Amino acid sequence: MRFRLFLLWFTAAFAVSPCTFAQSSFGPEISAEDFSQHLQGLAATEPAGHRFGDHAEALRLSYLRYQFTRLGLPTGPSRCGDGHGLQAELEGAENSRGAVVYYALWTDNAQVAGVLEIAERFMTSRPRPAHAVIFRFGAEPHPVPAGCNPAENAGRVIQPEHLPTGDAMALVDKLIALQRQGR
Repeated sequence: MRFRLFLLWFTAAFAVSPCTFAQSSFGPEISAEDFSQHLQGLAATEPAGHRFGDHAEALRLSYLRYQFTRLGLPTGPSRCGDGHGLQAELEGAENSRGAVVYYALWTDNAQVAGVLEIAERFMTSRPRPAHAVIFRFGAEPHPVPAGCNPAENAGRVIQPEHLPTGDAMALVDKLIALQRQGR
C-alpha cells in the first residue's frame, strides 16, 4: 500500500514539475552541466533516509527509461542475469560482431550519469559505429560477461569508474576518452 501511495505521489510530482527529470542539451559535445543534471535527477530517485530498495529502484528505472526514450533508444531488462537493472542498445551501422558495452553500477550515480552522457553523445555523433553499443546498468560492482548475450563476448566492456566529479574539465576529458574507447 505504501509503495502505491509513493508511486502515486511521485507521478503527481512529476506531472507538476517538469524539472524532476534532467533534460540536458542533447548536443554533440560532452558537458559537465549535462552530467550534473543527470546527477540531480538520479539523486531525486533516492528517497531521503531510505536504503536503496524497491521504491528507489522503481524511480531509477523510470528515470533511465525516460532518458533513453528521449534519446530514441529502446530499453529492456539487463541480460546479464543479475535480476536488476536495465539496458539500451544502439545498433551498429553494420552487422559486425563484438558490441561495446558501457556498464554502470546501478547504485553509483556518477557511473550512471557518465553512461547516460556517453549515450547522448553516441546518438549525436556521425558516423555511427559499425558495431553495436550497449548501455547497461546492473547490480554487480563489475560486469560479469557470463550469462550475457553471446554476441557481446567478442566486444569490450567499459565502466566509468572514479569520475572526477569535482573538476568539470577533468570530468569532460575523462568522459570524452571513455566515449572514444567505444567507437
